[in-house]
Amino acid sequence: MFIYCAFMPGHFERNVDMMKWTKHIKDENGASAIIVALMLVVLLSAAALAVDLGAAYAKSAKVQNTCDSAALAAAHKLPDSDTTIATAKDFIKENGIDPEHAVITINDTGTRVEVRIKEDVNTGFAKIIGIDSVDVNKSAIAGKMSTTTTTTKKKIGAIFNYLLFQGSTDDMVFGSGGMGIYGQVHGNGNIKINAELQALGGISQSGNDLYTTNTFPIIKKNETTGNFDKIGTTQIQWWPYQIQAKLNDGTTIDDIRHSEYYVKEEDEIPMPDFITDNLDKLIPAEKPGISNFSGWKEVSSNLNSALDSNVHYTGTSTVLEKSFSHNLYTDGNLKVSARTSDITINGDIYCDGSLNLWAYGAKITINGNLYVKGDLKISTNNDLAVNGSIYCNGDISSDGDSIGKINCDYIYCNNFIPGGHADISGVLVAENQITFTAASNSVSSSLAVVSKKGNINLTAGSQEFNGIVYAPEGTITLGGITEIHGNLIAKKLNLTSALSIYPLRDSTIEDLYDPVLKDSVEEIVTSSSDIVKLIE
Repeated sequence: MFIYCAFMPGHFERNVDMMKWTKHIKDENGASAIIVALMLVVLLSAAALAVDLGAAYAKSAKVQNTCDSAALAAAHKLPDSDTTIATAKDFIKENGIDPEHAVITINDTGTRVEVRIKEDVNTGFAKIIGIDSVDVNKSAIAGKMSTTTTTTKKKIGAIFNYLLFQGSTDDMVFGSGGMGIYGQVHGNGNIKINAELQALGGISQSGNDLYTTNTFPIIKKNETTGNFDKIGTTQIQWWPYQIQAKLNDGTTIDDIRHSEYYVKEEDEIPMPDFITDNLDKLIPAEKPGISNFSGWKEVSSNLNSALDSNVHYTGTSTVLEKSFSHNLYTDGNLKVSARTSDITINGDIYCDGSLNLWAYGAKITINGNLYVKGDLKISTNNDLAVNGSIYCNGDISSDGDSIGKINCDYIYCNNFIPGGHADISGVLVAENQITFTAASNSVSSSLAVVSKKGNINLTAGSQEFNGIVYAPEGTITLGGITEIHGNLIAKKLNLTSALSIYPLRDSTIEDLYDPVLKDSVEEIVTSSSDIVKLIE
């Protein structure tokens, strides 16, 4: 058979090109395998570095933390080198690192310690690229230094170390039995104990003679429990006369004047003037008033119809029988009368005459201050509450019934003679006499009672008192008070009644510190301590 094939020139060239291209593909198969193999090596090396270097980084962080903690712990033991090194090694071991890998160095002055740890971290995958281990080398330096801190603390005048203080050089005489004094007493003269005391915490005197006709327990504050424990009992040796003490531990004090429970002052201790100075800063030098009545409503009669703003009453006398929430100024006398309904006054009252607060059957509440030029008379049966200060140029007195409750910064007057039950918090100051004679007075909050020039009579029965009583030129007379937490400070003390007196409570100190207790000299306390910190 004869076969005829015809070839066109262009068709022949295309077939040749196809044959060359197919051969090229066959030649590239070997090169691709090589490229893939090389890429696998690179990827495996990168993975090896990522895993092993990550592990090395984690180890490095742990080693650094170990250096820091070991250096800080060891620095607390400086300058003792043996203890410092041992402490550092203990901390290194507790963190799972062999102390043999550590070098611990202390500087020449013994104020710094360096902890250096060097470890080799073996690799896993990285071995395929020739890295068998990674070096971890970390260190920390801690130092110990002294720091001084200076703080200013509240200073309470030294006078308050004595529960009873008599400023005159007259004999300080204890003439009543049943008296418990849970702290020290001081007299600028001689001290005579002519009654059987229940407790006494210590004696201080400027006089030369100490005399007692009765034995008494010696007490001391237990700083752990806060209680006052009886630690012994005195007894009298009549010839030669001296006061001995038998202590609970079996020891004997031959003469109490040679013990920690007695102080002989060479000079008299002066009356604390800083109390008066503090009060002068608290209480105005004269009765506050109003000099400009612009915006006030002026009335001369029918006060109760004009209570929608501040009122200036120009009449000679008036009676207020309604509540109001503004200030009131009266040129004359004022009576606030609550007979059938309660009266609440939310403002200050300025009275240039005398003021009478009269409440029977209803209650008077004054949420403001009272400024009275004349006398202030309180006629209530515990139906009065004053939440503000009282400045009275005259006397404050009552009809004999309870005067109610007064919460104030201060009460100031010429004489204070409540007659009935009184419940006051704050500072009560009279130029002259102060007398509490009613039974069952209860001053549960903090109070300072101060007579600048006169006497203070505390002969009311069954009273509880928290604060100080201060009569720098007068006499404090007791009678019937059952318990005091505070101080009795006077030119003279009339100690002829049963009394239990304890130191000021902390809450009382806080309440009365600024207005009364603080001395003019601040107490600066300097303390030194060691601090430890990382330096590098």
